[in-house]
Amino acid sequence: MHKIESSLLDCYQKYSSNLDDVNEPSPDELANPLFIAFSGGLDSTVLLFASNQLHNKQLMPKSRALHVNHGIESESYNWQTHCRLICEQYSIELNSKELKLSSISDKTSENSARNARYKFFESQLNHNSLIAFAHHKDDQVETLLFRLFRGTGISGAGAIPESRKLGDGKIIRPFLNISKDELLYYAEKNKLKWIEDPSNFENRYSRNIIRNSILPLIKQSWPKASDTLSRFTQIAREQNGILLEVANNDLLMVSSDVFSLDNPSLGNHSSDNVTSKNISQIDLDLFNKLSKVRQKNLLHYWIVNNPKNNYSKATNYEIEELLHQLEKYFSEIEYLTTSKLNVKLGNCRVRFFDDKLWLCEHSEPEALIENIRWDDVFKPVNVFCNQEIIATNIEFSTDERLIRLPKASEIVTIRPRIGGEKIKPQYRDKSCKLKKVYQELSIPHWKREWLPIIYYNDQIACVPGVFINKEFMAKSTDVAIKFSLNKNK
Repeated sequence: MHKIESSLLDCYQKYSSNLDDVNEPSPDELANPLFIAFSGGLDSTVLLFASNQLHNKQLMPKSRALHVNHGIESESYNWQTHCRLICEQYSIELNSKELKLSSISDKTSENSARNARYKFFESQLNHNSLIAFAHHKDDQVETLLFRLFRGTGISGAGAIPESRKLGDGKIIRPFLNISKDELLYYAEKNKLKWIEDPSNFENRYSRNIIRNSILPLIKQSWPKASDTLSRFTQIAREQNGILLEVANNDLLMVSSDVFSLDNPSLGNHSSDNVTSKNISQIDLDLFNKLSKVRQKNLLHYWIVNNPKNNYSKATNYEIEELLHQLEKYFSEIEYLTTSKLNVKLGNCRVRFFDDKLWLCEHSEPEALIENIRWDDVFKPVNVFCNQEIIATNIEFSTDERLIRLPKASEIVTIRPRIGGEKIKPQYRDKSCKLKKVYQELSIPHWKREWLPIIYYNDQIACVPGVFINKEFMAKSTDVAIKFSLNKNK
């Protein structure tokens, strides 16, 4: 078996064996075929042909090809026809997507094409589907140099991963240890036909400058540069894995195991339920005991792994700005009491309250300006542009403090805070001001102004996810419900 086919088979078996479905499919089972990202160029043509060779040897199921016609180049439709004819020759099913992308600029065109292409691929993948890309060793080196020139860190130096998630499926790249020359030799030996995209030879794209000018110059003095740099990307991925482990352990160590609106249960969280992805607060005293490099490593990890941030990355400048403001706090203790820390990190903001750093939405909702009447509590009601309050029937339990269903005679309204309200929370025997309750429950100051308050008639019944009025607590004879403030689906 040729090295190229062996590499594809090994990669396919490696990742198909890790799928959720424990029943191994027969070679001809088409429930979950291997999809091929097929552009018609040399690399993907070799990938398609090699997959068909393995199918003919009954080592893999029949592949399916996915082709995207971006509609940018004048030859796009001829390339689409070429791909269709090749697939017909191998009796491989082809699904093509035609796009009409406007080329505002080279960079815009390149980014738009990539985003649209991946969106189409994702739409085709079912749970456990694999899609193979033909990225090879030279692509790996080009990506590494491209990122180094832009100032990447150790994470970016890992360049192209062998696999990653895409929607419900997974991308695999079986050729990362195979050079472009090896693919060319295999294609010529098997008399394959492929498309040559003339834009690959135009140096208006950054990658083309690296491919056509920089790498050939490097190889004149260092012929094995591709092998060496490719090995470096593997080392970078391994070392980055260590940094991620350290960051995860540090984050768990400094996390505040306290009440959080994102996990609204009174009392402390169980440490067994705390993961790096649901941590929204970190203890500043514990954080300050770490070295600066570990602080930076932790902050990068905290931001990129938090769903609230939509997994975007924080820049080094943003991290440095946060650490700079924290240094001011520790050297000038009154600093954050007069000027409240509020620093952008990725798609979120980090704020300071109660000696903790809080990971918050990029922008807070505006306070309600009028009362909202809620006639049917089992119908969700929008209170902000992206948040709603819902009521859920809950089986009565003495272990959980629940509110009773409003009586027919009680009008339910959702109101803003006006100041001076009094309430008897479930953990107190006497009434006190709402402000004091917020202080006792460590509700940060920026949330106090906009948190919606639910009233039964003219009495505060609860603030969803924060507390309930002791007088409205459900008894065993009541219908018990829970009010929650959630993002709109």
